Amino acid sequence: MISQSGAKLIHPIYEDGQLYEDDDGNAALYIDMANAALSNDNALIVAGEQDTDEHVLMDSEGERLGSIGAQSSYPHFCLFSADDTQLITNSCHFYNGVTIGVDRAALKRGLEVEAYSYDEEGEKNFTLIDDAMRVYAGVATQDFYILGDAYGYIKAVGKDGRKIWRHYLGGTIKSMALSEDGSVLFVGTYGGRLHKLRLGAGQDSHTIGNGNHKEEFRLIAYEDKIYRW
Repeated sequence: MISQSGAKLIHPIYEDGQLYEDDDGNAALYIDMANAALSNDNALIVAGEQDTDEHVLMDSEGERLGSIGAQSSYPHFCLFSADDTQLITNSCHFYNGVTIGVDRAALKRGLEVEAYSYDEEGEKNFTLIDDAMRVYAGVATQDFYILGDAYGYIKAVGKDGRKIWRHYLGGTIKSMALSEDGSVLFVGTYGGRLHKLRLGAGQDSHTIGNGNHKEEFRLIAYEDKIYRW
């Protein structure tokens, strides 16, 4: 956390002797697949990485409030809904994963969600959003989430776990950006492509999936050149 007074490490918090030392004996931070999200009102921070089995919930000063345990193996992604009423967290195992949703009201009370508990009878602390995707990127619209997975799909899912549509692009999804009016979605992939989609504008002849979206163009990075298709 960076402010006028300096920088403060808020995650991960190491105990004495836990820092990794490099070949020169200098202490260095080392974490895998770091991910974090800030609530839209800037009041809550969530952070996770693959060296633990939880996403840590913090207040705006970085002080711990609670945790959301991984329901698959490794904490991999997190995102607040557009209206801040829900937080979703994804944990992954190889190319698959589990995404859960937690109500904002519960987060403010300092919720502790047990890891690997989504299939337990009587679990009431969260909503199962998806039990298949390893989520790499996502955006929140006013009505649902659009999540991109390791298999090259983007999928729209509701806050109640309802499956709305899916659209195949190919290549593990790396990043997303949604226009303010919700009509244009840019999607980047680890395959070196950037796709511009007009949401709800009708399918193309090459569309794979049941989403009603038109691809305006894609940029392809290949051998140090950028091609438009």
